[in-house]
Amino acid sequence: MPNERLSEHIWRVGGGDITSGRDAAAYLVGGGNRFMLVDCGTGFGSDLLERNIGEICPDLKKIRILLLTHAHADHIGGVPEVQRASGCRLAAHEGDRAAIENGDPDYSAASWYQMELQPMAVDITLAGEGGELPVGEVTVQWLHTPGHTPGSIVAVVDEPDGTRVLLGQDLHGPFHEDFQSDQTAWRRSMAAVIGLQADVLGEGHYGVFRGRDTVRAFIEDLLERL
Repeated sequence: MPNERLSEHIWRVGGGDITSGRDAAAYLVGGGNRFMLVDCGTGFGSDLLERNIGEICPDLKKIRILLLTHAHADHIGGVPEVQRASGCRLAAHEGDRAAIENGDPDYSAASWYQMELQPMAVDITLAGEGGELPVGEVTVQWLHTPGHTPGSIVAVVDEPDGTRVLLGQDLHGPFHEDFQSDQTAWRRSMAAVIGLQADVLGEGHYGVFRGRDTVRAFIEDLLERL
């Protein structure tokens, strides 16, 4: 399956159906001389991930930031390969920083994927409830959405045509004591995410949803079922 374009400046370049069956989705954001990668899968499909990125951004050195939405191995295991190819800086929220830098096998769920996660240095620590990361022709807004893990975030891009794209990744959970999950905090986070009124949602495992009503209905269904 080829890359999937979400909007003018965003593509899905990784995921279970296009890189490795163990991968969460990975998204490339940007244009011109600067790009950001949002998550990068387990690393088992890194060759395919780099090929997919190369179709959009032939010079991987243009990837300046790898933004991690949280510390789980299916989202971050490929960090070393991406950094070797691009030299990018690693960004993550302070709530998950320790687990990323320690390679915690339980918090990261690496043991679930029969992986050994090596420690990774976070270069850009995201602190507080939200902020912005300029990248190329767009600005990526991030919002702290604890629940799945304490340091979970979502990324939002407002395109020039008015389309709001939400890279929500694991909005669906799951929840486990090893992850320090908090379903009460998650419900508050999901209310905030609904309030963003996104037109397009890129979720970590459920794919891409298009249309504001469709995005809202997906999140509301999660709230009803969980």
